[in-house]
Amino acid sequence: MFIFARRIYFIKMKVVNIDSPYMLTAEQIAFTKEVIVYGEDPTFVKPDSLTCIMDRVPVFLFSAKTFEKCFDKEPKIDEIEYERPQKTDTEYLGVYIHNAKIFCSTIPAIGLCPERFLENHQDSEIKNNETSLKYCIAKVLVHEFAHALMHRYPYFDDKKYSKSPVYKWKEESMANAITLRYFRFYSQVCKSMLSSNRKLQISESKERGCYEYAREFINLQPPQYKFGLYLHDENLDNWWYWRNNKAKIVQNIDKYMASEKLTEIDLKSKNYSDLTRILKCDKYL
Repeated sequence: MFIFARRIYFIKMKVVNIDSPYMLTAEQIAFTKEVIVYGEDPTFVKPDSLTCIMDRVPVFLFSAKTFEKCFDKEPKIDEIEYERPQKTDTEYLGVYIHNAKIFCSTIPAIGLCPERFLENHQDSEIKNNETSLKYCIAKVLVHEFAHALMHRYPYFDDKKYSKSPVYKWKEESMANAITLRYFRFYSQVCKSMLSSNRKLQISESKERGCYEYAREFINLQPPQYKFGLYLHDENLDNWWYWRNNKAKIVQNIDKYMASEKLTEIDLKSKNYSDLTRILKCDKYL
């Protein structure tokens, strides 16, 4: 227990408030760190650990006005990936930016809009309370850190390939599959600690429902995101292969879709079995 407590204490999440009227609370930040640290898959080697990613990728908080101005319109940087609720396509909650210009440096970063979390949460179809708001913030942050993980190698030309519908289906579903993996492992650790009566810095209320909340949240998202549920449940979340071979995968699937005269609209109408075959999620290319 002492080792886990020290590990949480020394791991930092860099949160910088740019112009948001709201700051993330200490409890919301601590819970997100718990999900990432305790939910770490033992098979993830250190460079592929979200714990390491979280320590290197800062989180910037923006007001709704600034967020709308910077990210709601067609982005100039194609590396931007959006996390959005199902009900309002224009209401973005978070964004991952692979090449954010900070003074004279270019770094990966995450942008969040706390105002939109509060507004969206009030209208949410999922249970509405402080605990679920904390779950929602953690879910979006883990999703965005997952994008950072899948952009860890800079040689992929996002500007060339990210316009393909295949890219969004693969990238967003994989990010959600990674997110579910972390929430599932975290929930299992909580249950194990509680059942063995070991005192860990995890309350009983946190154990109940966070993984289910993440699943419900994703179930309300657009099809490209929702497909991550299926990948997770069927153990088809081979994200490391996607990360290392994005150009090859996008090119091959684009060629296949063109030969079969398939469009993005066709993808939305396919069942998961057909999607798995078309997007080649069940095998390496």
